[in-house]
Amino acid sequence: MCKCITIFDKMQEMLPSELLEKLTEESKSSHGNEKFTLGCQLNALIYAHLKEKKGLRAISDGITAEKKIQEYTGTISYSQISRVNASRDAAVFGTVFEAVFKEVSRVGILGNTLLNYGTLKILDSTMVRLSLKLLPWAKYRESTGAVKIHTLSDIMSGCPEKIVLSDGLLHDKKKMRDFVNEPGVTYLFDRAYLDYKEFDRYCNDGIYFVSRLKKDAVINVIETNVYDIIKTSQKRRKI
Repeated sequence: MCKCITIFDKMQEMLPSELLEKLTEESKSSHGNEKFTLGCQLNALIYAHLKEKKGLRAISDGITAEKKIQEYTGTISYSQISRVNASRDAAVFGTVFEAVFKEVSRVGILGNTLLNYGTLKILDSTMVRLSLKLLPWAKYRESTGAVKIHTLSDIMSGCPEKIVLSDGLLHDKKKMRDFVNEPGVTYLFDRAYLDYKEFDRYCNDGIYFVSRLKKDAVINVIETNVYDIIKTSQKRRKI
């Protein structure tokens, strides 16, 4: 039998078990579901993500088939997962996320390679398609529902720092103020976040940013800096 350590096992080391127990007790979210605690629910969701499960029945069947996973989730039915997902306040997971991020950012994953560039953060969004029949509030197209997940990632820690959910119709640039507000930090984002008024604010507030411009952007060249690609490439090889 293989006794290797899986990704799932390693992720358990980062979960704040004491905080999970405290949140469960404070919210009384396990009432009626004493065996399927907040920690068990989180582990079931982590398992579903790692295994790319497409539905609650697939999650339940997968856990039933994998005895080792049951050590972290217990044995659960798809109806039980559905019931707990609907009744448990999702805000408690935000608290867990903040605790995990604080620990991961303290450790970090990168060396000194990027330190010369200062603090770098990436802002982007992703669309999640939903069923309008099940979630009529998430109207995106006539027959399609969707929400957007806007994420700010810290390059130095290698993990997301802040996540904001919006409806699918909201333009990306409308959420910039929720993320880009820290002086001295360099933010990287694509042209979906292009907003010249916001760019002026960044310049005035000492916020740095790198973005792609649209093809019809009017540009006035103020200064040209020569960038030696060959020397830079050689330096990278030495690092």
